[in-house]
Amino acid sequence: MTASKRTGWVLIGAFIGALATSSVSAVRQHPDAVDASRLSVALASTNIGVLAFVKDTKSEGCWIVFSKETGVSVAPAPRSACQ
Repeated sequence: MTASKRTGWVLIGAFIGALATSSVSAVRQHPDAVDASRLSVALASTNIGVLAFVKDTKSEGCWIVFSKETGVSVAPAPRSACQ
């Protein structure tokens, strides 16, 4: 009798859990679109690759980006470099 009660409660719990999981649906939150006008880029060509200073007008952040055929490197730059 005790084993059948436990089995019954387990089955009832599994049924309630299955109902709860089927009724709850997760919604992915899409990231906000990036405002392209927020970034300003100054390019400079060199003989070994392309150098660019990228400035974020909202946060006043500044980065130096070096690109060549094998890859891209990004590093923080002083704010005066983006002026």
